[in-house]
Amino acid sequence: MKDYTFTNFTPSETVAVLVGRLGFKEFEVNQQVLLPLRHLSLKTSEWACEIDPAKIRTGLSENERIIFDDHQNLGCNHLILKSAAGYCYVVLKKTYRRNIPLAKVQYLSNAEYFAEAVEMFVIKICLRLKVLGVMVDERYLGGRRLRKGIRYPHSRKAYFKPSSESLEKNQIDTLYSELVVLFNPRVGT
Repeated sequence: MKDYTFTNFTPSETVAVLVGRLGFKEFEVNQQVLLPLRHLSLKTSEWACEIDPAKIRTGLSENERIIFDDHQNLGCNHLILKSAAGYCYVVLKKTYRRNIPLAKVQYLSNAEYFAEAVEMFVIKICLRLKVLGVMVDERYLGGRRLRKGIRYPHSRKAYFKPSSESLEKNQIDTLYSELVVLFNPRVGT
């Protein structure tokens, strides 16, 4: 199992102590939430948001197509934010915080492009997914702050045991975790 990274995003207090003793690293899961408010920007014309699954799949790299195919029957939504400079592939899943429906980012391929473009399309994403906001873990953003993002600190911690010492917390996504594979959005985390 040397080539695998183990994660636990939903540990009980007992499990948190246990995984700590087993050498797992702890990290915070603070998030930023974007609400569907009108964001004025002159850059909207250079960015597009693709939500058609067939068009998304054809625009992905080979590794991203594997992610796309693996998540077709798991209640995930996919989109691409694209411009002439490149694109960001995003996997989202509907979740609830205090009975408020949100689209939680489970994976994004390019933090820089995501941070630059997502605010322009929050209304479109929220309408399409029937949610009241878009939530993204701060670790995915590589230290970037979303201009209109509301910080949502989380009291719980998550844990990972990396396959290599060079793996950092911002490289840990939730694509193949309990949050995506087993998650019932009404139970929420």
